[in-house]
Amino acid sequence: MKKNNEKKYLHLTYKDRSVIHEFLNYGYSFTTICNRIHKDRTTVAKEVKSHRFIKPFGKFKEISCPNLNKAPYVCNACPDIGKCRKAKLIYDAAIADHEYRQTLSLQRANLKVTKDQVAAINDVIAPLMIHKHHSVNHVFASHPELLPFSKSTFYRYVDLWLLDVKNIDLQRKVRFRVKKEYDYSHEKIDHKYRLGRQYHDFQDYMELHPMASIVEMDTVIGTSGGKGANASLLYYLEPLISCLFTCSLIKEFSMLMKFFRI
Repeated sequence: MKKNNEKKYLHLTYKDRSVIHEFLNYGYSFTTICNRIHKDRTTVAKEVKSHRFIKPFGKFKEISCPNLNKAPYVCNACPDIGKCRKAKLIYDAAIADHEYRQTLSLQRANLKVTKDQVAAINDVIAPLMIHKHHSVNHVFASHPELLPFSKSTFYRYVDLWLLDVKNIDLQRKVRFRVKKEYDYSHEKIDHKYRLGRQYHDFQDYMELHPMASIVEMDTVIGTSGGKGANASLLYYLEPLISCLFTCSLIKEFSMLMKFFRI
């Protein structure tokens, strides 16, 4: 129980947003959703309100449906969504998580230090590190009132050239290799394909269909160009699977063997 209470106050993850998206599509209430992801009901409501977006219908972009003024505040599970001729409010996990990441990045990019604090650091801290070669740990221990931020933030301010202290004045940092920066230029992967195909979705399906037959497939591919660079396809069939499906599977597998000349 303690773990659940601790988890309530953590940020929502993409997995949590995927559960919210899926449960909204099925028409579950906020209470059911918050019990599933172990969050407060208000957190789920704020998440949906903050990251829902307008899906216009032709030239209609204004929201006029009175049902959107109450929970769940979106049209995901509306029975008339296919024939409705009004603009709709939709919640999507991938879009919500992308907006959250952008907001988080912008908030962390802002400088949380004033000009007076920078001047005080340059007057007191910089001479100690440049001329007397004091370490970062030493100045943080001896002058905590002048450094109201973390050591990682201090290093970031040095990299941004906000202080008179430079990387060459940091005795330990000049020994470290320069980290390769992550390339943000490539296109981000749209993770919508994961919706409804994760393991917890499989568990939910098996709870509703306990007698369903299960087929597990695993593919093992060897090293490209090396020895044993072949592919093997492994099947595991549950005992409940029908004989007809087994025969069909064997037939398909034989065709694959002929195709790959195994």
